Amino acid sequence: FNGQPLPTNERFQINETDDGTSTLSIRHAELTDKGVYTAKATNAVGEAEAKTTLNIAGIKPVITTDLDATLQATKGESMTIKLSATGTPKPEVVWTRGNDDLVPSDRIQVTAPTTEGDDTYTLTILNVQPEDQGDYSAKITNVGGSLKSKKCKVAVTKSPAFVAKPTTQEVKQGETAVFQTKIDGYPVPKVTWLLNGKPLTPKEGAQVELNAATGDAKLSIPKVDLQQHSGIVTCRLENPHGTQEETARLDILAAPLITTQLPKQEETVSGKDVTLRV
Repeated sequence: FNGQPLPTNERFQINETDDGTSTLSIRHAELTDKGVYTAKATNAVGEAEAKTTLNIAGIKPVITTDLDATLQATKGESMTIKLSATGTPKPEVVWTRGNDDLVPSDRIQVTAPTTEGDDTYTLTILNVQPEDQGDYSAKITNVGGSLKSKKCKVAVTKSPAFVAKPTTQEVKQGETAVFQTKIDGYPVPKVTWLLNGKPLTPKEGAQVELNAATGDAKLSIPKVDLQQHSGIVTCRLENPHGTQEETARLDILAAPLITTQLPKQEETVSGKDVTLRV
């Protein structure tokens, strides 16, 4: 083979028959097998040889199982898209999102077939985030040619969830009550605060803050009043994928207050009972 002895492995098999025919068989021909093969016959009288050139033509890739048209991934979890393709030699696959090729990393992982009969290629993205949304496709290539897969439209969602829940607050009369929580969800959930089942609005003096980037949400109630603000505070999260609620108590600490004054003077007869009420 190319002037050198044939490789000694099970892919190359030589068979001799009684009629003087010698046959060389190459199993699962590879691109490296192309070249000049020489058959040399020798006896006591002399020798003869014959040569032939073997060319290996690649078989263009064929997609046997294409990408799904859509995929819904959950924010913070992993997603995997896959396809199956055949060809000789085994094709290489480059994954793209939009017009950008994806480069494998700790978060972006790709696999290719490693065993005979396996033709599955996968793309896995860990800790999926909203920026991972888009149209994914694969370009499959070998020496025989190339082709592109269909597009898979990936949408990222997450139902509302509390990362940190609001906690019970004890606040002195007239001071500011502050409830803090940390939320997650995609799209970013709408946050509603309620007091004893009724929504808190600026009319009640409530101040509401939400940092959509970090998920930090805060409720402030200035100048709390024992009669007006004591009770159960509810934080409600809503987005198209669900609703979630958590509750906490607001306890207001107030100094004693005498609402009914004692009479300035009380007269009674000696020996009788006297009752004073406040």
